[in-house]
Amino acid sequence: MRISIKSLLLATLAGLSLTACGDNGERASARAERMKPATSVTSMEVSMRQPPGAAVSIGPDGTLKLDDVALPQPPEKQQVLQNYFGQLQMRRQQVLDQLQANPGKPVSIAPDAQIKQLQTELLAEFPELRPYAGSLELIRLESR
Repeated sequence: MRISIKSLLLATLAGLSLTACGDNGERASARAERMKPATSVTSMEVSMRQPPGAAVSIGPDGTLKLDDVALPQPPEKQQVLQNYFGQLQMRRQQVLDQLQANPGKPVSIAPDAQIKQLQTELLAEFPELRPYAGSLELIRLESR
């Protein structure tokens, strides 16, 4: 049995095209979800993403970073950032069982009244966070 190069090439291309369009809808949907403005909460930082802007993060000690550059803050403002970080960590602890049951899959929540009040304070106190207001509406709690 002799297989021509042309037949082999056509079979390979057909296989590749089937593979490429197999779960294209799922991938596009997941990519669109990741590109939404959001706040991500891990054990070590709270980060806000508002594409196409640079990421902003808050550390456990109240450090505010814009694209990995620390922005110096007076102690009173650092306390506000620490409080926000701590409140989001408490929400993350509440869903830790869910996070551990599905590793790698974040749990998305909407901010409750207490978090919304803190977010309003953040936007008033930190002008550099105002462009990220849209990312405060969706909070993703992560296992890492």
